[in-house]
Amino acid sequence: MVIACFRKSGRMGIHWKLTELWSRIRDFCDLEQCERSIQFQLKTTCDSLLKQFQDAISLEESQRACEETVATAEALLILSDEKLSSYVYKEVPTHWRQLYTDSILLKVSSIFACETNIPTSGRNPIDWMEMIRLLDMALIISGAPGRGRRSVIFFLIDSIQTNYIKPSGEAQDSGERPEKRRRKTLEDRPSGGSNPVSIPSVMNAIPVFTEAPSVEEFQKSSHKSPFVIKRYCKDWKALSTNPWESTDYLKAVAGPGRVVPVEVGKTYAEEDWSQTIMGWEDFLNKMYECDPDKLVYLAQYNLFNQFPKLKDDIQLPEYVYCDLPPDDRPKPDVEDGVILNVWLGPAGTVSPAHVDPYYNCYGNQFMTSFSRIKE
Repeated sequence: MVIACFRKSGRMGIHWKLTELWSRIRDFCDLEQCERSIQFQLKTTCDSLLKQFQDAISLEESQRACEETVATAEALLILSDEKLSSYVYKEVPTHWRQLYTDSILLKVSSIFACETNIPTSGRNPIDWMEMIRLLDMALIISGAPGRGRRSVIFFLIDSIQTNYIKPSGEAQDSGERPEKRRRKTLEDRPSGGSNPVSIPSVMNAIPVFTEAPSVEEFQKSSHKSPFVIKRYCKDWKALSTNPWESTDYLKAVAGPGRVVPVEVGKTYAEEDWSQTIMGWEDFLNKMYECDPDKLVYLAQYNLFNQFPKLKDDIQLPEYVYCDLPPDDRPKPDVEDGVILNVWLGPAGTVSPAHVDPYYNCYGNQFMTSFSRIKE
């Protein structure tokens, strides 16, 4: 796939998604609350990019414009990161989150636009894996607010992976074929090391249904107490054609270079528990190691925000859209009223006792879990 190239007239080609992005950043779009000096830098930088790539005066001047853009973007990224760190996460103003996103997009898009217009023999060594990591950080840290930002992020990730990154395991130019490995699945993981979680005896069993209650039954009475529906998710693609138990499938959906936020340690109540950003492929591989003192897992995270294709593999039950009492119970402040999270990791992880402000609906696919519920 060729994203941008020299035209016969000598003018440079650039994908419309990038020129649209630069135009939107130049026009501020939700960044009016940033300082005037920041607005001036954004306007000047984007004007320069648009002029060079639309008018295509010369390749040298376009390269110079990209270098200046990268310098400006890196300075603004440092500033926005400092601003993000000065607030409680939930209270960070949208304009600082968007500046963080736009700084990353300016840096990566200008490098990408410049490199795709340079003949292969004259290209500079670029750390494209770092470019993908930055784009993922825009999704993870700031949520990528702003019109069209997420679309451009996924466009750049896909374009960089397709054009500049060799998939892991692919044969090298020398013609050598990689050693064939047995396909791993989540069933290959150890059971949790030498300290498995002990499950106490059940005192008050909750109802187990083999057939799902209708939405009407659920709204009328079933929601008043917890229950389990066996095999409710049996028709999900995640259990058949697109098996989530296959780490090869999960790696392929994401593509090379992706990173995710993970938790390290058995439970967040312990002193040595921590959080870190880890390569998606590294995380999936580490789940097999399963050191009981250094468990690595992904918990309560909207993985679909980073890998939208995975959302096609599940089906949300209609129950989650029901408006249930009490009326004063807080409702999720999201577009469709549903917070969608994923837990993925080895056996032996523990969530200490806590209170959730929202109703929960769990789909447990590959593991046995124990939940203690107190009314």
